[in-house]
Amino acid sequence: MRLETDPPPPRKRQGGGPRCWYPLPPMPNPVFIFFIKRNSHAPSAHRRGLSRAALPPANATTIQVCDGEFALCAASPTTAVPGQTINVNGKTFPLGTSVCPVLKGPALADMDLMNNSCKAPAPGKVWSLFQPRTKFPQAPTWSTQPAAFRKFTTTATPTGGMSNMFSFPCTIRPNRINGTKLADCYGPMNESPTGAAVPTGTEVMTQSPAGAANPVGGPTP
Repeated sequence: MRLETDPPPPRKRQGGGPRCWYPLPPMPNPVFIFFIKRNSHAPSAHRRGLSRAALPPANATTIQVCDGEFALCAASPTTAVPGQTINVNGKTFPLGTSVCPVLKGPALADMDLMNNSCKAPAPGKVWSLFQPRTKFPQAPTWSTQPAAFRKFTTTATPTGGMSNMFSFPCTIRPNRINGTKLADCYGPMNESPTGAAVPTGTEVMTQSPAGAANPVGGPTP
């Protein structure tokens, strides 16, 4: 967990290209906008999204592909942690927590938030990354369920916002539910994967079911 009182991890690119990328299934066009961050000068081929046929140079963008164990929070609701905030690249946001299934395989990662490394943040922890999937374990039963993308508009109600867990650390729970390994992930609420604040009235895309509280997602283009 990265709390305001914890020593902040490096938030800037450390130089050099990541050394951990693998093929990823073709990504739906609406999804990739969540992950191409900060580097508007990335090659035009990269703007079309990642695919097996066209992976970017390692130094083209902070978004790369890591292979291994990760938490997938794409359909998870989020609960605010009372009185806690998180600092992301010099900006302060309310801290939220999501319970997410732990999966394995190639997944998108933001090297800018992971000290330029795919290595797990600590023993018993994983990063919350993104892998394009149409079904995966979801709350409350944690059985595998379909997960289609949908849009919603944020509101000012306590459950009407959104959260961003992409490339933030998670603590693996000791017990599985319905055979699914779970992790508690912590990240900013009402912060876009681009690093900007998300105001009330913003259209957001998520894979969470309708009615989920403060779901993990990102503003639509």
